[in-house]
Amino acid sequence: MTATVNLEFARFQISVRPSRIHRWGVVAEETIPVNRRVIQYTGERVSRQAVERRPERSREYLFTLNRYWFLDGAVGGSVAEYINHSCDPNLRARLQEGNIWYVSRRAIEPAEELTSTTSSQYRRRPSLADADRPSAAARSMCEEASSFQNHFPPSLIERRNTMKTKTNLKVGVLHWRR
Repeated sequence: MTATVNLEFARFQISVRPSRIHRWGVVAEETIPVNRRVIQYTGERVSRQAVERRPERSREYLFTLNRYWFLDGAVGGSVAEYINHSCDPNLRARLQEGNIWYVSRRAIEPAEELTSTTSSQYRRRPSLADADRPSAAARSMCEEASSFQNHFPPSLIERRNTMKTKTNLKVGVLHWRR
């Protein structure tokens, strides 16, 4: 497989290589400072109904924009569709100026694979709503306690533990129950 990075959408030198996480991944070719736009997620804008009519194998690189729209990175993608999920990500998805950008959460070293809490795998249905919070799918891929602690402030974790509450995390939203 040869994927060409579209330099119009990437702000740093990156490449697509075989990944130890899942099939292919995006790797930094230079140091990326913290809080910088790295690459824009691009693709064909597709409605929910159109996605549901597609065979499952053509749903692999969908990013959820909202309840109705998806971006299909397989058609006109910038290679951001190859960014894999991690429980300890170095990127986060952000809506900036009407576009989805992966922004660095910390400094990223050359040869380090770019990862996010979201993934462009349709079965995980990433969205901007769960970009910084663990979705049900992300929790199933990581230990719940580890994922919870990585994404919520200590004060919220402390409150959760002392109140002995049950959490219901759905589409990246935390619901408290007594």
